[in-house]
Amino acid sequence: MNISLKFLVAIILCALLSQSCKKSEDTLVNTNTSKVKTYIEQVTNFSNTVSDTFHVSYDNTDRIVSLISLSSGYQFLYTYNGTSGYVMELKKGTHLNIYLVNFLNSSLLIDSSFQYNDTKDSTTMKFIYNASKQVVEQKTYSYSLSKGIALSRRDTFTYNTEGNVLTHTELGVNGTTNYTETYTYTNFAGSNFGYGTPYAPSMYKKLPATISIYYPGSNQTVVSNFTYVFDSSNRLIKSTQINSAGNSLVKQLEYY
Repeated sequence: MNISLKFLVAIILCALLSQSCKKSEDTLVNTNTSKVKTYIEQVTNFSNTVSDTFHVSYDNTDRIVSLISLSSGYQFLYTYNGTSGYVMELKKGTHLNIYLVNFLNSSLLIDSSFQYNDTKDSTTMKFIYNASKQVVEQKTYSYSLSKGIALSRRDTFTYNTEGNVLTHTELGVNGTTNYTETYTYTNFAGSNFGYGTPYAPSMYKKLPATISIYYPGSNQTVVSNFTYVFDSSNRLIKSTQINSAGNSLVKQLEYY
């Protein structure tokens, strides 16, 4: 889901791959039987490449408690409060970049959230689900002590009969479409590991083949194509995303 992780690869990912920092194709849910031990992400923009490697740790119930960078110094730290919610802290060294609180509903899915960061921006979000426990709308609000809460955008989602998201549309405050994403899928089951949030609703049951993003303001479309590599145990070990501008995102996974 949208959590605006303003750091190293996430900033470049948003800018270069022309996608929002979002949602549960990048959740920390691992559908494989083995737990991810090391997560490597590499983003290339023409001749510029940035990469980072994270060690992944879990608690005794297999919930992710940390992703610790082995190179940049960034840390994702998760603290759980039973089944009512959890806190995610993004730090570099001892400096706190982002503090995010997610509140869970009775289905153990994210109901709402509150986030603030080191630039003193605060946001709160509300997630609306259908009867199939699929998120169909996400409302994002800006927050300040002086002005209170104000709606800053809405995101809407549609799904196919298999439970895979077909479209994601981001709307501005006045209802104008900022962009629309359209998905196609492979026959490979599973979710792609990455930055994100535990207990986020699954946006798809199969791995994406393409994502087309249409920007009506500029009448431009950016298309990303995905390829995947699996090991002998049929576990995803590498995914590659290349968009029509020639930029790429490569994720590699090593397991315990």
